[in-house]
Amino acid sequence: MTESGPPGAAGPSRTAGAEGTEGRAQALEVAPSAASRTTVSVLMTVATHRHHSIPSLIYCDASTIYRNRSRDKTLGPAHYGRGMRIRIVDAFTDRPFTGNPAGVMLLDAFPEDSWLQNVALEINHAETAFAHPLPEGGEADWALRWFTPVTEVAMCGHATLATAHVLHTTGAHKGPVRFATRSGVLVTETAEDGTVTLDFPTAPLTAVDVPEGVAEALGAPVRAAFDTGPYVGDLLVELADERAVRALRPDHKALTTHSERGIIATARAEDPAAGYDFVSRCFFPNVGIDEDAVTGSAHTALAPLWSQRLGRAALTGLQASPRSGLVRTEVRGARTLLGGRAVTVVEGELLV
Repeated sequence: MTESGPPGAAGPSRTAGAEGTEGRAQALEVAPSAASRTTVSVLMTVATHRHHSIPSLIYCDASTIYRNRSRDKTLGPAHYGRGMRIRIVDAFTDRPFTGNPAGVMLLDAFPEDSWLQNVALEINHAETAFAHPLPEGGEADWALRWFTPVTEVAMCGHATLATAHVLHTTGAHKGPVRFATRSGVLVTETAEDGTVTLDFPTAPLTAVDVPEGVAEALGAPVRAAFDTGPYVGDLLVELADERAVRALRPDHKALTTHSERGIIATARAEDPAAGYDFVSRCFFPNVGIDEDAVTGSAHTALAPLWSQRLGRAALTGLQASPRSGLVRTEVRGARTLLGGRAVTVVEGELLV
């Protein structure tokens, strides 16, 4: 269900349909809120996972682009009143305080963009995800948007995983979830043991000349470079080895001129027996993130690169950030499956 206000607040809570529920994406444009600042009151909790069998996966083409807005301006932050639930979820990990944290809010509709951006700035994690259920009868179940502290982004893996985790653990949605996003319809499947599988479009890699200044900005020689296409929007660079990736201390300001979002640096794992096949680090100064902890969207580009190099469709990537996290990948042509766990570490009330 969406969680939007105390008993008796305007607009009843809604429960998303069971497995198979469908809906059309719609974002509502609303009148500005009188509040100029968001305050967050939080209660710390650490979640545990249940362990059961993993159900089969369901796939969907990313055929739907982000929808037009409605002109209905009757809903806004004041509609929710007190009691808007907000959660912080550590994604691509099964332990708190590791992986990549994301804010998650389930709404009845999208308020105005400036309010969403202010909340993301207040949460101040790499991304905050906002989702609301859609009417039955369409090709998606929930609308989903992602905001960094400074801008909206076209695709985010870890915040999608975090949202699927919240929908599963709260019972707001049962079965596979089809999210309508700016990158099309993205499908997630959550197993009963808490493992989430994301079905994302495979990034189209194009080999390019190494741009002048990239090696200097990273502080390491670059073996090869690839454009990752419009949804990811990064420059992917291959370094000599895992130690080179781990040792990077980049000049973040100097990186801003080389891609739309940032730089993905990668290399083959030094010891595959360690439980991963390749390593990466992601630097996104153009969207306000000097280094991202674990980046699902980047793995839609890393997976096809290393699957081709290593001759296997299914691989595991380690993102070697200070928080670190593992991403299981499987390339299936135009789609790439990303798998991981999540832990809810903060649940609280947003006071507007």
